[in-house]
Amino acid sequence: MVKPLSIGITGVMGTGKSTLGMKLSRELGLTYHVEPFELNPWIVHSLTTPEPSESNFDCQAVAITLGWQNVYKVSRLGGIVDAPFMGESVFTPTMYQLGQLNDAQYESLLLMADNLPKVRLDVLICLKAAVSTMLYRIACRGRSFESEVSTEYLHALKTAYDHWVEYAAYKMATDTLVINTDELEAEEVLESSLKWLANTGQPAMIRV
Repeated sequence: MVKPLSIGITGVMGTGKSTLGMKLSRELGLTYHVEPFELNPWIVHSLTTPEPSESNFDCQAVAITLGWQNVYKVSRLGGIVDAPFMGESVFTPTMYQLGQLNDAQYESLLLMADNLPKVRLDVLICLKAAVSTMLYRIACRGRSFESEVSTEYLHALKTAYDHWVEYAAYKMATDTLVINTDELEAEEVLESSLKWLANTGQPAMIRV
């Protein structure tokens, strides 16, 4: 059986995930599945509520579930998925560290994520950037729900994400690429990704 390649693009907000995802989708002819934040009615509340709350818990429960559904679909049918594995691996620990989730909420979310069927992608592209770069890009794109994102929150996310990339990301895919996008234009990130895909021998269609 032949199926399209499954690609995940990870990164903290403002690292260039969406831009790379759309460009790779056009280049490779693969469907791009964006991070479904618009389907999460609690996302704005979670960015503006510094203490534990039911809304913060609900936000992460929805994010983990929707994220897993996207990853599962792409792992089976092929395509490109935005921000796979980020809910349980980066955002939930960060919210707990910042006091936005209590012990019971945090443990419940980790248990929920652990009980989801495990999925693995063919390729994972991990994008990194400095917090100053993220803040600039977030301001430029003007998403309303990101207007309350603080520097402290981004620093905490970046720390959790960098740790995950170094110690766990490689377990989520057959091949993993890490790109620092600070000094790169979008076309250069695309070129680096396509060149790496060619060198790893990952075709747009694979036999399984």
